[in-house]
Amino acid sequence: MPSTQRSTTVILSSIFAAFIALVMTTSSALALEVDSTVPAFNINKPGELIIEGDKLNKAPWQSSAIGGGRPALVFYLPARASSEDDIDPLRQRLDKEDYEPGSFHSITVVNLDDALWGTSGFVESQVAKNKRAHPRATMVLDQKGKGRQVLKLPKKTTVVFLANAEGQVIDYREGALTEQAADEVITLLHQQIGHPKAP
Repeated sequence: MPSTQRSTTVILSSIFAAFIALVMTTSSALALEVDSTVPAFNINKPGELIIEGDKLNKAPWQSSAIGGGRPALVFYLPARASSEDDIDPLRQRLDKEDYEPGSFHSITVVNLDDALWGTSGFVESQVAKNKRAHPRATMVLDQKGKGRQVLKLPKKTTVVFLANAEGQVIDYREGALTEQAADEVITLLHQQIGHPKAP
């Protein structure tokens, strides 16, 4: 085989191998997608914030809480100030709605492993403040990024997903939410809980 043809064959083979590797990597990253069931995992440290009287304690949290007979709106957030901006359009929409207590489960998991150096303590205090302001919401601190690892989520990226009462994912979003995206999430949530505004 002439050297030029042999070189071309080697180059094409390398490109094809790189393409296959990219496809396999992308496929393996999709552990959490629409129509999938949330994998089982625990977050033991620091864990879920629990209000007990005047005290705020921590307890292990299990992903089996997602579903459990009612829809769940889950926020998995890197411990960075930008996360609040990313989800602000949806938070504003939620604040404007009048939901029956217990109609859905609001779960926020904050990944402390994605915190900027020296800011973990501040982040924990902010989450504790939010927990006291919204006592019915579940708020979890994930010290080692266990949730991100099990769910194979991208690093330093805000993730919001909606699961039905059986724990099946029906909507998944990454990154900053637009107002249109927030409206779409709210519409799906209303359909799941049988809200009067549901189409």
